This record gives sequence, structure tokens and C-alpha cells, in this order.
Amino acid sequence: MTGVVIGRQPFGVFILIDQVADAVGLVRVTALPPGVELPRRGALVAGDVLWHEESNLQVTVTPVGYEGV
Repeated sequence: MTGVVIGRQPFGVFILIDQVADAVGLVRVTALPPGVELPRRGALVAGDVLWHEESNLQVTVTPVGYEGV
């Protein structure tokens, strides 16, 4: 899946998932390679879904091929 970063927090970034209305994903800082900065707002992130909650469309994402933005 892909999504655009809509928010940054010390624990990770929130992404608005493409092609799924109102679905927001969280990429935890622990899922990023060591020493890599969090992506900036507006950055496109590709990843795999680790977990999702259908009732409120929350998704946990692990980045794929992330090299920093």
C-alpha cells in the first residue's frame, strides 16, 4: 500500500492511505531502519499492512524499501 504522511510524532508518522477512504496508517519509528529520519509531511510512503482494525479503519504499517525523505 502507499500513503501520504499527514502527521509526525516522536513515536512515528501517520499516513493517509491511498485508495481507502478515511483510512489512516501508523508507521512506528521502531519500524524504520536505525538512524533514518522520519519522513516529512507530504512524503509518499510505501509499506505492508501489519495489522488493521476494520471498525475504525486504523492500520499499522511497516515501510518497504524506505531510505528516508
